[in-house]
Amino acid sequence: MREVSDLLSIHEDRDKPATKRHRGFAEYFGVESTRYVGKKRLFELVFGELAKPGREADLALWFTFRVYRELTGASDTAPAQHPSDPKLVSIANRLSDDEKVIQSIRRYRGEDLIWFGQWTSPEGFTYTGGSNRTAAYKAASSEIKTEFGLAKPSPKSSISSKAPSKASGCLGVLALASLMPTGVGFSIWLLIETLA
Repeated sequence: MREVSDLLSIHEDRDKPATKRHRGFAEYFGVESTRYVGKKRLFELVFGELAKPGREADLALWFTFRVYRELTGASDTAPAQHPSDPKLVSIANRLSDDEKVIQSIRRYRGEDLIWFGQWTSPEGFTYTGGSNRTAAYKAASSEIKTEFGLAKPSPKSSISSKAPSKASGCLGVLALASLMPTGVGFSIWLLIETLA
C-alpha cells in the first residue's frame, strides 16, 4: 500500500523517483522507504525523522552532507561520497553542539536540502532551493571549506540575474491564424499588432 502511495505522490508532487543511492542515505539514518519513493518525499521523510529531539547530531550530519554536496557540485569524484565520512561526522559533531545552528537547520524543510540558493536552467527558468544565507549554512559551509580545502561554491548555487522567459501566447495565436483563411488570419494578426 505504501508503494502505491509513493507512486501517486511522485505524480501529484511533480517529483522524480529517488535514486538507490538516496534511499541508501535514508537507510543509513534509519528511515524506511519504498523503491518508488520520490526524491522530495524521501528528503522530507529523512528530515522529519532527524529533526526530532535527541537526533541533533544526525540532523547536523545530514545537513552538513547536503551542504558539502552543494559545494562540490555533487561531483562523483568528491572525496566524501557518504554522510559517514569521518571529516563530515567531525564537522557535524561540532555543529550539533551549537544551539543556534541546530535551530537554524530546523527552519529548513526536507526538500530544501536537495540544493541551495538559486540557479537558472538552460531554458531560462529560475529555481530556488534552501537558503544559503542562514547561520547553519554559513557555519557548515565555512567548516567544510576549511576541512576539505574547498575554495569556492559550485556554479549551480550562484544567483543568476536572468529572469525566466514569459510566454505571451502570441506565437500560438499566430500559428492558429496561419491555418485559417487569409482574410481571418490577417484580421487576427492586425488585432494582435494593435493590442501590442
